[in-house]
Amino acid sequence: MTMPSRIQLQRRAGWRMPANTVKVDRATRLGNPFVIVNDTPEERTASVRRFAICMTQPATWRRHATLAIARGGRAGEGYFLDIKTRLPDLRGRNLACWCRLCSAHQGGKPFGVSCTACAACHADVLGELANGLKCEALAAGAAA
Repeated sequence: MTMPSRIQLQRRAGWRMPANTVKVDRATRLGNPFVIVNDTPEERTASVRRFAICMTQPATWRRHATLAIARGGRAGEGYFLDIKTRLPDLRGRNLACWCRLCSAHQGGKPFGVSCTACAACHADVLGELANGLKCEALAAGAAA
């Protein structure tokens, strides 16, 4: 079995989401609750780090969830617990979001692969946690 991947959603005519893929964008209950005000690489990375911290370090979720709510996001202990209960359903599945992938990963970026050219995305966090991998977004900056 090949490692599942993060897929970039597209609006291109004829494009279809691959089989065995779950959409995890903000329109779904699995979307990242942290609002990105200025879409800069730094703010996007910080948003993914906050999401990773909330998913992996329950004792610190309150500070980050408060920040999400203050910026107009949707977060709370129930939100993160709900996502954690859904992780087993995501095991072995591709996850699709709108976050940009680099040209080398247009067919999908396997979970566990680190690529600085691809935009940071909470789908990587979900995919890595669901598949029992080390969460790279958290390792890159747990203090964020």
